[in-house]
Amino acid sequence: MRRITLFPLGIIVAFLISFYMATFRLSFFYQEVDLLPVVAVLVIISFVFAVALPFSRLYHTPETVSNDYLTFYVQALVVVIFFLVELAYFGVPLFGLDRSEFAGFKSLHVIFYAFIIYLNIKSATFASIRPVLLIFVVSCLLGALMLTRQLLMYSFLVFVISLASQGKIKLWQILIMCALVVVAFSTLGNIRESGGSDLIFTVGGANEDGRKLPASLYWMWLYIVCPIYNLSYNFQSHDILEIRVDDVKALLTNIFVPEFFYARFEIMRPQPDYIIPYLNVASGFGLTAKLAGIVGVLIHSISLLIFYFLGLIFLNGKYKTAFIVHFSACAILFFFDNKFIQAEYYLAFVYLYLFSFTGCLVKYFMFYKRGQRSLVVADDD
Repeated sequence: MRRITLFPLGIIVAFLISFYMATFRLSFFYQEVDLLPVVAVLVIISFVFAVALPFSRLYHTPETVSNDYLTFYVQALVVVIFFLVELAYFGVPLFGLDRSEFAGFKSLHVIFYAFIIYLNIKSATFASIRPVLLIFVVSCLLGALMLTRQLLMYSFLVFVISLASQGKIKLWQILIMCALVVVAFSTLGNIRESGGSDLIFTVGGANEDGRKLPASLYWMWLYIVCPIYNLSYNFQSHDILEIRVDDVKALLTNIFVPEFFYARFEIMRPQPDYIIPYLNVASGFGLTAKLAGIVGVLIHSISLLIFYFLGLIFLNGKYKTAFIVHFSACAILFFFDNKFIQAEYYLAFVYLYLFSFTGCLVKYFMFYKRGQRSLVVADDD
């Protein structure tokens, strides 16, 4: 149970679940999945990510456990105050404001949103479950107020990973929580689209079998199968084994350049192709498949693996624990979208490295000063 929630098993299981769910024909929009590229992706990520399996564990030792509860609670309070002020100033999407009209404080919104993500993963480093539960509830409430389902999904994943790694949650409890998340997810979806429960059947092109499901379950089915169908569809834009120099350049940009650079310099970022334009979920490999086919998926997978090991090498203690949790959650959500380059999730990685290196510098100067004092005392003697 502990390993399934962590990288690399998490992302592999997510793809397998989607592939299985796609065998149910519940929409007129989607027919059969092209097996060849999908199976090729599963084989590639299984073999490439298998290298990380021996390192896929969280160690709860005195060196990896946080005990600065006061700082954590103060940081959480500051984040909550910021978003309450922002919502009071710009309006609350949950209470009728169109989600597309919610501008926020732009750069500050991204910075504090990323800090919510950082607090989620930081909570996983405490021995007590209170910080985990607190930030999970806060994230869910803020996600509901802003009608952002991504924050709900991310905080839920971190919550499960944190408790599962400490053996404090059982399978039946996870299943109950999943059911509640499904209901919350579909409810936010209905509110966000300003339609009733039947709206999803029309939007998703539900056939006779699809309309037999409750609207909440159809929401989740559609959201889970869209990435696998759109991923398969994007392979049609590229010869499955062909690779060109221009493709490699575009692919490397897609892998390493975070999205906010495109927005900052007003550069149009390429997008995956979608079978139905408004059902725009194609997995993190969607654009990769469009740009460079199977070879691109292989390059992308190896790049993610390298990024994972760099975190294990350069981060230590509680920050390594937080990194594994964040990477694992992003890897599962990678099935829906490339969170590794999305601004808020990318900045959370930056926070981890920044605070880790700052902590190392502080410790170094503290030990250095102690050493200088010891030398002075020794000279006096």
